[in-house]
Amino acid sequence: MSAEQVSPELTLRDVLSQVARRIDLVETDVRKLDSKLDARFDAQSTKIDTRFDAQSTRFDARFDTQDAKIVALGEKMDTRFRHLTTTIVAATGVLVAAVGACAAYLTVLRDLPA
Repeated sequence: MSAEQVSPELTLRDVLSQVARRIDLVETDVRKLDSKLDARFDAQSTKIDTRFDAQSTRFDARFDTQDAKIVALGEKMDTRFRHLTTTIVAATGVLVAAVGACAAYLTVLRDLPA
C-alpha cells in the first residue's frame, strides 16, 4: 500500500480570511493611488493659481499704466482748456475795450462842431 499524502484542506474560514486580506491590500493600494492623485491635482492647482496670479498682476500693471496715461492726458487737456479760456477772456476784454474806445471816439466826433 502506498502511503496517501493527506493535503490539508482549506476551510471556509481560511478562504474568507485570504479574500479579506487581498481586499485589504487592494483597498490600501487604492488609497495610496488616491493620495498620489490628490497630491498631483493639488500641485497642478497651485501651479495654475501661480500662473493666474502672475497674469493678473501683469494685467493690473498694464491697466495701471493706461490709467496713469489717461489721467495725464486729462490733466493736459484741462491745462489747455484753462489756457484757451484765459485767452478767450483776454481777447474778449481787448475787444470790449476796443469797442468802448470806438464808441468814445464816435461820441467825441459827434459832439464836435461841424
